[in-house]
Amino acid sequence: MTDIKDKIHKRQFLSPTIIAKLPSLTTKNMNLLKQFFRISDNGATEKRMKETLENCERAPARGETIKCVRSMDEMEIFASSMLGPKVVLRKTLNVKGSGKNVMVGRVSRIQGGNVTESVTCHQEVFPVMLYFCHYIPMVRVYNVEILTLQRIKINQAVDVCHIDTSSWSRSHPAFLELGSAPGEIEVCHWIFQNDISWTADAN
Repeated sequence: MTDIKDKIHKRQFLSPTIIAKLPSLTTKNMNLLKQFFRISDNGATEKRMKETLENCERAPARGETIKCVRSMDEMEIFASSMLGPKVVLRKTLNVKGSGKNVMVGRVSRIQGGNVTESVTCHQEVFPVMLYFCHYIPMVRVYNVEILTLQRIKINQAVDVCHIDTSSWSRSHPAFLELGSAPGEIEVCHWIFQNDISWTADAN
């Protein structure tokens, strides 16, 4: 199993009162954001902040919609705007099995295993809690039991499979690792610790 442990230091979301005072999360506001968070010039924190803001501003892939969110409320509003008013939050239960040889137990197919759409949110490096969320069409989502080699259940993981990879870069790590190219394969990945997957509520 991939190492799914969260490597980012622990932070918290800002309160709504402070969020209201926060400059917009754009590279144009880099100096204002540095002043707001009291970040020194030319340091590692400034570099990572800039990389995060550039990721928030990057051009979306075909069919993708991007938004960086500063609270769980913003995240749920974005997910609902993409998927409909009723959405379900899914997370990998824990980090047991991470980076180890494991077995796959029962696999539950979300939306019956049909091609669907999802919003996946990944933590970003930033002085406070910030998530990079993106709406992705044409995925399959699964809940997967993770077992030890002795067949003891230790985790319940979420897995997302991207069906259409034709617009991805040839240098994407998945293609380099698997020896493939855009559009030739589906690419599946675990939802890492503290990352979140949203799907429409089928009920």
